[in-house]
Amino acid sequence: MIGKIDPNPRTIDYWARILSDPTPAFRLLFEEERDYIQKNVDHDDRVLDMCCGDGRNMESLRTITENIYGLDNDTRALKSAMKKGLGDKLFQRDALHTQFTDNSFDYVIMLDSLINFKDKKVDALKEMARIAKETGKIIISVYSEDAFENRKEMYEKIGAQVSTRGTTFIFDGKIESEQFTQEEISEMAESAGLELLECKKIGNLAYLVKLAKKKLVIEH
Repeated sequence: MIGKIDPNPRTIDYWARILSDPTPAFRLLFEEERDYIQKNVDHDDRVLDMCCGDGRNMESLRTITENIYGLDNDTRALKSAMKKGLGDKLFQRDALHTQFTDNSFDYVIMLDSLINFKDKKVDALKEMARIAKETGKIIISVYSEDAFENRKEMYEKIGAQVSTRGTTFIFDGKIESEQFTQEEISEMAESAGLELLECKKIGNLAYLVKLAKKKLVIEH
């Protein structure tokens, strides 16, 4: 059921403006994200796009697999996704409590969103790991340690109300958006019981990251 009121509607407006008129750095990121998930997903894979927003990644993948689902807690974003014909694949739920059973998906993806989870980033990764199959993969993207100037340019272009604390951007005084080093990404993965398979840097803006559940080693 979709009907919860978004407490931060302007964040959706900001993101819509970024998607509609990205700077070159953001355009490259979106193209690389699309190509990466399309390259990894097969036609029979079951995929969940967490924090799916308006469904742009679902659109990219539904040409490959029919088993693509989206989850978000924002009403306006989900209504935008419904306009793309994705309605029967959408769930309005909390990314920390998805309500899916264990080992449900071949791929769980979260692009451009883990950056907003403050001290719950590892919890979000653990939930993704829980619902991924034992042989499943997790794909995320996060801003890199070198992203500040590219982000500043983008946010100024769209007129976002932002402040900064170090390299963290704060939208409307409450929504924090961080950036990370490869070491920090690896540490988060380790804390969530995940193995880092690939960490691909996209210009100076972001990392595309592929993770898997750690295999249990049985000693004889």
